[in-house]
Amino acid sequence: NDLAGDGTTTTAILVQAMIDEAFDLMKSSWRRKGANPVELKHAIEKDLARLVGELKKMAVKVETPEQVKALATIAANNDDDIGRAIAEIFEKVGRHATMMVEKSAESKITVDVVKGVYFDKGWTVPAFVNNVERMRCEYSNAFVVVTEEKLSYFEDIMPIFQQVEEARKNSIAIDRLVIIADEYGDEVTGSLAVTNRQRLMGKVDSINLLAIEAPEYGPTRQEILGDIAVYCGAKLIGNSTGTAVKDIKYTDFGKIGKIISTGKSTTMTDGGGNKEEIDQRIASIRGQIEQTKPMEKITREKFEKRLGVLAAGVGIIHAGAPTEIESKERHA
Repeated sequence: NDLAGDGTTTTAILVQAMIDEAFDLMKSSWRRKGANPVELKHAIEKDLARLVGELKKMAVKVETPEQVKALATIAANNDDDIGRAIAEIFEKVGRHATMMVEKSAESKITVDVVKGVYFDKGWTVPAFVNNVERMRCEYSNAFVVVTEEKLSYFEDIMPIFQQVEEARKNSIAIDRLVIIADEYGDEVTGSLAVTNRQRLMGKVDSINLLAIEAPEYGPTRQEILGDIAVYCGAKLIGNSTGTAVKDIKYTDFGKIGKIISTGKSTTMTDGGGNKEEIDQRIASIRGQIEQTKPMEKITREKFEKRLGVLAAGVGIIHAGAPTEIESKERHA
């Protein structure tokens, strides 16, 4: 604990001890009957609630840049440079900052803050992962399809691939394609996953793919899909725009400079959308927030969620180091 500093090692040891003790209590022998697993679970949960309450009393709220730096440094295995970089991003972007880590050829850590989009939905299945070490999908210069439709069957996505071929005939090479849809059927997910795996295994006439389910629910989902489409420079395909996937054209595709998608979230930077349209969309959302009444808390939260998706800054940490081993450690 003294060497690691953040308590994770100690926590793992304590958890393992609790598991061992629990299994021991549940064992039956000729001398005693084993403990009831359900009663044991309820007892642990009861104690957990009490312990969390005590921890909250002990907790210190992180408010100053110095506190952020100290916390980040501990979490980064006492790497003072990483701690400083994280604190810098928090100060520039805010407490809900999204961060990306990139390898750097330099021997030091540098920080950039760029405009980007972040939302809490990621790849639909692990077959889209191309960075196995970090279990995420990373693409540069990818095309983007944004639709409100549910893609249930293979026939639903055929028009998209037909337009990929049409684009290639017009000397537009589409090697990486991200599809953000309302929902996916198993047939579509499986088909996209197989196609992507073929490309990863070296089949050159295939295409790198990434399927992401739209964030949020109901009308808010529709609005956020519109926000993402504006950021990427894509045409939103769906009822709200009077269009359908079956009629899609490759000119309806958007573009993104960089996308990183994990199993839980997606970050996009360098969108291909028109800057004036993006700024107008952000201004419109801010105006709607200002017009909400104090009692309309849920409505305000939805608008703020959309603003966070579209107007959030993304901090990029260029993790350089004097040696390759140190660079890999910092990048991880």
